[in-house]
Formats: sequence, C-alpha cells, structure tokens
Amino acid sequence: SVGDRVEIGISPAAEIKIAFTLYLVPAICLILGVAAGGWGAARAGLEPTLGSLVTGVLFSGLSLWPARRLARRFGVVPVILRREE
Repeated sequence: SVGDRVEIGISPAAEIKIAFTLYLVPAICLILGVAAGGWGAARAGLEPTLGSLVTGVLFSGLSLWPARRLARRFGVVPVILRREE
C-alpha cells in the first residue's frame, strides 16, 4: 500500500534483454542513419557531413519508440522482491 518500503528487482536475463534493446538498437540505427544520410546527401549534391549528422540523429531518435515497445514485449516487468515492515 502507499507508504510501504519495498525492494524491486529484475532478473539478470531480463536485464540483458533490456540493455540490448534500449542501447544497442538505437546505436545500430544511429550508424545506419549516418551511413544512409551521407550517401543520400552526396547523391543529392548536398554536404555529406551535415546529411549524416541529421539523418543519424533522426534514425536514433525514431528508434527509441520501437525499442521501448520491444522491451515491454519481452515481458520485463520489475517485481516486488521484499517488503520492509
């Protein structure tokens, strides 16, 4: 109930799934965005560095929503391990 002191935890296997999903997926999307942005900007006759930066940040930001949904789909929910009386 409200005001109780509790200890909350997540299993180690679940922690690895969360870390992979929430850190590696956006990092991979950032790398893909940088590559795609540089390539696309060069083909369009624009500055490749600026295109890489903008597209990389955009891909990384857009990947956070699906990454959070994937983490929830894994069923990773913190549980109460212990209540302090």
